Amino acid sequence: MGSENLLLGALPRVLRDKLNGVPFELLPRMLCAYPLKVTGVRGYDQAQVTAGGIDCRDFDPHTMECHLCPGLYACGEILNVDGDCGGFNIQFALAGGLLAAAHATR
Repeated sequence: MGSENLLLGALPRVLRDKLNGVPFELLPRMLCAYPLKVTGVRGYDQAQVTAGGIDCRDFDPHTMECHLCPGLYACGEILNVDGDCGGFNIQFALAGGLLAAAHATR
């Protein structure tokens, strides 16, 4: 499976197209170095959970490490998880982040 399949659903089309063809092992470094400029917000009344993202089956639920690219960890809304309102999404993001960080630093 190529990098384009891992990126499908996780990145905007323009960024995905720019990274398509990049060797798989270079993706984490390139994604971390890619500059993103925040130009504004729409306010709380427009805030929503993003749906979609990377398929959770590609990640170990015990470590949050990618099966396809060892050393790559993901958590939160980059993964294809969204729950009902009431804090479920933020809880998943925080718990997944702590789990990923604990294993990424080993």
